Amino acid sequence: MLIDAYNKNGNRIAAISFYKNFDGRLRGNLNVFPAKVLKDLYNCLMTNDAAIIDLGPNYISNLASIQNKVLSVHEKTLKSLIRSRL
Repeated sequence: MLIDAYNKNGNRIAAISFYKNFDGRLRGNLNVFPAKVLKDLYNCLMTNDAAIIDLGPNYISNLASIQNKVLSVHEKTLKSLIRSRL
């Protein structure tokens, strides 16, 4: 994920900025909150200047789970929009 790439390249400010933007769009557009793993990463970035945070061995499966949830929300939203226009 981009936030992890920014962090690992030492660009903490870009990682924080990306998270804030992502969080705002996710909440504003889908009324969904970021996953715990991303919130934890953000909190670490905010409290530790030199942190290089490892998201752990479940990072890929966590991302896959997040993507599936977002796709499910998109699908439900589209179905709702289609039903409301019929």
